[in-house]
Amino acid sequence: MTTNSTAGDLPNPAPELDTEWSPKLAYPVTISVLGLVGIGSGLVTLISGGTTLSSVLLLLAGTILLLMGLDQFRRTPRLQLLPDGLIYFGLRGRRFIESELVHEVRVMRGRRRGVAALVRIEYFADYAEAKKQRSADGPVDGELLLLSRTEVGGNPREVAQVLAEAGYDVIDATG
Repeated sequence: MTTNSTAGDLPNPAPELDTEWSPKLAYPVTISVLGLVGIGSGLVTLISGGTTLSSVLLLLAGTILLLMGLDQFRRTPRLQLLPDGLIYFGLRGRRFIESELVHEVRVMRGRRRGVAALVRIEYFADYAEAKKQRSADGPVDGELLLLSRTEVGGNPREVAQVLAEAGYDVIDATG
């Protein structure tokens, strides 16, 4: 069953299968530094007598970037493989997804030809929905996670390969 959980509620990972993916350190650091530069520029513009609107916009943009960068530090690791499921750390907190509820993992291509850009994980919210969807003919209607190259900190194809070795149904749609 998928749940939003606190750290104490989540299963303990087994050391031999514990694999996690996070954004590279340069990504949140860059966003945070750009936010600080924006805040600094806004303050300098405000103090030096520049227009109030430009100062407010610079301060607002810098604050948003700084908060985004700090949030990237907070949400680490983004995806973690456990023996009995996956843990995803999103905007609403950590979510544990049991292995039996994962319908498929798909690697998708981005704008540049042949470059794997996304890992798409489709899963069911609970066992009743999984049973109903698997017995019905037609398209599956489940929950969806989309993880970009930036979020997994590398090649999504490698993430999918590790998930396939762990027993998940993986489809490579990059052609």
